[in-house]
Amino acid sequence: MKKTILGLVIVASIFLAGCPVSDLHPLYNSSDNIAEPLLVGKWIPPDAGDKGSISFEKASGSGYTMILDDPDNGFIDRYDCRLVRLGENLFADLHFSNRSHGDANVDMPFAMISTHMVVKLTVTKDDLGWAAMEDDGFKKKDAPAENAAAETLAYDADDSLVLADTETLRRYVTAHAVDGFSDVEKLKRAK
Repeated sequence: MKKTILGLVIVASIFLAGCPVSDLHPLYNSSDNIAEPLLVGKWIPPDAGDKGSISFEKASGSGYTMILDDPDNGFIDRYDCRLVRLGENLFADLHFSNRSHGDANVDMPFAMISTHMVVKLTVTKDDLGWAAMEDDGFKKKDAPAENAAAETLAYDADDSLVLADTETLRRYVTAHAVDGFSDVEKLKRAK
């Protein structure tokens, strides 16, 4: 099934029931000051039929802005992005900033809260790998005992919003860097 860039990010960040989850608290803390120069630029899906793109721009401090452009519907979504390195893995904490359509800003729906989305990144000069945090790793009853940290995550009633504090979330992500994330989606740098 063809996945568009917009579908990949929006489905993972709009709290739909299913595997991707959002977090009430951020993954980053005040000691995270990670820069990844290779991330900056425009990334497109390998399927030439998908016209969407994701761009990363350096923001102030140690942050980035992720810009999601879907020309099919005309929406441009912006996310504040903070990078976190835990062990050998690079993660991005994405926090919705704003949406625009043409020259007009679009308000978020009433009562919608902006949460965080954690994705695991692998970035090289020309390739970007992207995997969203999922709930499958901790819901498996036969999960190994060494992954007991998963039991400490608190969720909302719909099991789509992680309520765990930042330090608990960091321990979980470190312990479940493999089994707690979706399959990797690949993007390539736009030329």
